[in-house]
Amino acid sequence: MSVRVVKAPEAGLWRVERSPSTALFPPTLTYEELDDPSVGNRFDSPDGEYGVKYFCTKREACFGETLARFRPDPALATVDLDDDGMMNRAEVPADWRQSRTSKRVVLTTSEAVADHRFVDVEDFETRLHIEQAVRPLLALRSAAHIDVPEIRGPDRVLTRTISKWVHAQRDELGTRKFAGIRFLSKLNTEWECWALFEGCEFDCVETRAITRTDPELVRIAKLFSINVF
Repeated sequence: MSVRVVKAPEAGLWRVERSPSTALFPPTLTYEELDDPSVGNRFDSPDGEYGVKYFCTKREACFGETLARFRPDPALATVDLDDDGMMNRAEVPADWRQSRTSKRVVLTTSEAVADHRFVDVEDFETRLHIEQAVRPLLALRSAAHIDVPEIRGPDRVLTRTISKWVHAQRDELGTRKFAGIRFLSKLNTEWECWALFEGCEFDCVETRAITRTDPELVRIAKLFSINVF
C-alpha cells in the first residue's frame, strides 16, 4: 500500500475569508472544543499544534462551502411559506459579503515542508495506509475502516487524527513531507478542496470583492435557494 500525493493547481487556490485577514493561519481550538467531534473544521490539528487554512480549486466552491449553513431547512417547509405557498428563501445579510473578500493564492518555497505535495485522502490505497497507522483510534470511535463516509462524515475527532498523521510525516532530513490534504467537498464531489498546514507559505496573486451580481455567487445562491443581499 502507498500514499497517493498530488500537487495543487499551478493556477493557484481560492479562498473566501474575512477582510482584513487578522492572521496568516487561524487560531486553533481549545482542548475542550477539540474533544468535541461536532466542533471545528475537518482537518484541523487535534491537539492545537498547528493551524490549517482551507482552500478550493474553484471560486464557486468557496461560496458553496461558506454559504451552505444558510440553506433553508426543509423541515420548516410546512410552516415557512410565502404568499404563493412556496418555501421562503433563506436570507444572507449584506454584511456577509461586505466583510469578506475572495483571494487566489499560489504556494511558494518554504523551509517547513519539503515540497508542495498533498495527501489525497480520496484515494482508496491512501485510506488503507492511514487506517493501519491510526487503527487504535478507530476502535475508540467504533469505526472499522476509514472509508469515504468517514472522510466526509461528522466525526471531527477522527478526521483531525488523520490530519495529525499527515502532518507528522517527515523525510530523512526531518522536513515535513506534505503541505496538507486534498479532499472533495461533502456537498458536491465536483468541488476540490485543500487543507493547507501552517508553515506552508503562499502569495496572494488576486483579490476580488464579493458583489451581489458575482456570477459564481449568483449560481450558488440559486442552487441553495438563498437570497444574498
